[in-house]
Amino acid sequence: MNSVVVIESNTSGTGRIFLKRIIDYGYKPVFLTKNPQLYNFLKDFEYINIFEVDTENIKKILEICEFIQNNGHDICGVFSSSEYYIQITAEVADSLNLPGADSNAIKNCRNKYIQNQILSLAGLHIPKTYLIKDATEIEKNLIGLNFPMIAKPIEGSGSVGVKICKSMFELKKHCCELLSKKSNERGMSIDNKVLIEEYIEGEEFSAEVFNGKLIGITKKYLGELPFFVEIGHDYPAELKKDIKDRIESDICRAVEALGLRWGACHVEFRLKSQYVYFIEINPRLAGDLIPELVKYAQGIDLVDNQLRMALGLQSDLKRTRSKRAGIRFFEPEKSGEIKSFFVDSYKNESGIIEIKQYKKKGDYIKKTGDFRERAGHIIFDINKLEIDRLDQILTQSLFIS
Repeated sequence: MNSVVVIESNTSGTGRIFLKRIIDYGYKPVFLTKNPQLYNFLKDFEYINIFEVDTENIKKILEICEFIQNNGHDICGVFSSSEYYIQITAEVADSLNLPGADSNAIKNCRNKYIQNQILSLAGLHIPKTYLIKDATEIEKNLIGLNFPMIAKPIEGSGSVGVKICKSMFELKKHCCELLSKKSNERGMSIDNKVLIEEYIEGEEFSAEVFNGKLIGITKKYLGELPFFVEIGHDYPAELKKDIKDRIESDICRAVEALGLRWGACHVEFRLKSQYVYFIEINPRLAGDLIPELVKYAQGIDLVDNQLRMALGLQSDLKRTRSKRAGIRFFEPEKSGEIKSFFVDSYKNESGIIEIKQYKKKGDYIKKTGDFRERAGHIIFDINKLEIDRLDQILTQSLFIS
């Protein structure tokens, strides 16, 4: 039986999509996880084997792989849609002589301090960066900072723990909170060092890259400071040709310097005085369903291509469309209980491609300053749905008390 080993997953979005694609390709998913309860969508799949295992331990993972191989499974690929597990996935793939990314390149990239050093040595623009290992270093080494400054974990995803600080008091407080953490929101042990970065003013974008080549540029919309909640995206971004060419040149230099030549990369950056300032590069597909925007706008299926890479199949990055798509998230204005949340009446409205709820009436939503506070999303055709109408749907659908 031909199988694909899946090591953990996104808890929503592309996590479900990847499992369905694996089945559609005729393979049996073998899902390895420390906690199956994290994934509500697993119950929707009958054709799947689930093993509970310590997914931070490569020896334990390889033991499971050996077990399933000895029980009639031919492992044809190893895969994860979660950034937290892509390094160990690459190590497992290498151990099994299967296609995969360079695990050392991923390791360097996921450590944001090392990543910034590599980009700086390549002559690219990055924010001024300081590494904090314990609370005593904050005042001793950071005298004379120009506030505001950004404080964030040295590793992470989904804007968890990223905060802008307007004073030394705020900076010390947030750094101490981050330094005290021993595990992340997934319960994984972490390197709890902290990065302090210069705040770069300017429009924020991301670049979607595959096999070292630029696929397109996404315009990013952020919520209110001090956090960096991504409340929406437009794809592709509207940019002048000379700016786009400069972005493409710098993006390709950056991923080459980091050795990220295999599969998808998601590059976050800001434009300041027409220069590209790299915020961070993630050696994975974009989250926030951006791959769905790319698919609708250009006909390029990044999800499918990433899976094909893991299976050793040829990628297909040919553009077949020229449209524009956007996504906006239902964000609560405050923590509280959902009193009403209705979106069904909008599903057939012109310009709406998809509208979904993650929460329902009676659920409690906590403002977290990251992706975990979202209640749902709308994917739409930018050329068909008026912005005023979009705002009306977003503001009139969700009520919190």
